[in-house]
Amino acid sequence: MIHQYGIPMVRLHGFLTLMSFCFVWSAVCCFAETDLDRFELIGPVKSVMTTHQQLRTTHYFDRNGRLTAMELQSGREGATARYAFSHDDAGRLIEERTTHSDGTPGYRKLYRYAYDDRGRQTAWVATTEAGEFAQAEFRVYDDRGAMTEELEVSGSGAGERSLYDSQGHVVYAARYYQNRLVLEATHRHNTRGRLEESRFYSPEGTLIRKDLYQYDPSGTRVKQHSEFFKQSYLKKSVVRFELDREGNWITETVRRWVNKNGSIDLSETVVSRERTIAYY
Repeated sequence: MIHQYGIPMVRLHGFLTLMSFCFVWSAVCCFAETDLDRFELIGPVKSVMTTHQQLRTTHYFDRNGRLTAMELQSGREGATARYAFSHDDAGRLIEERTTHSDGTPGYRKLYRYAYDDRGRQTAWVATTEAGEFAQAEFRVYDDRGAMTEELEVSGSGAGERSLYDSQGHVVYAARYYQNRLVLEATHRHNTRGRLEESRFYSPEGTLIRKDLYQYDPSGTRVKQHSEFFKQSYLKKSVVRFELDREGNWITETVRRWVNKNGSIDLSETVVSRERTIAYY
């Protein structure tokens, strides 16, 4: 999903291509109530530093689980951009500010919300300080009050439509750019509400990838199997997650199998991402 905070979410173990969008969608497939939910974090998390290739991202949360700040650093000694987030008494994000690496102020975004006559949030809109459109989200509910559809759009031309089941799980998602379909995904959950399988399709409807997920006895995802159907080189990957005492993953290890002259061989085993988590 297009994240409400106008910042890059470093959650991928691939490149920013059509295929890498799959990693975003396969990560969070239910309605997120808090910022910790959106980042799939458990417990009283204070901060999370994620190292991914040449990028290091640090998120800071308050005791209510709200994201208050973020730092984005490229390379070991690279420039660091900083983001600060303000919330109202109801916990809603109302302002986002950025600071460049040299300390000069960047952009400022303001958030506003709309509700129906039953008090359900139906939309939020973010604009720049100059009044330019930045991004927005719209929600549709059924007669029972459950959210059934979510539409997100950004000022850059990106958009996403998500459909939810009665339990609040995403069962279908479509990503668009400049009014053109880019990628579709379907998600299947088991009777416990855990995501079991994700399938990703090209704009023409061709299956390009399938993901299967495994969980430990506590219900925490610990493994992901991926098959690639339209790539001539990469054919399969297996992602394993090492967990800390709270059940949050701290190490993501990826094994990749590739096509070499008609034979599917193990190509590499790498630590794709590492997280250092501090708790209150």
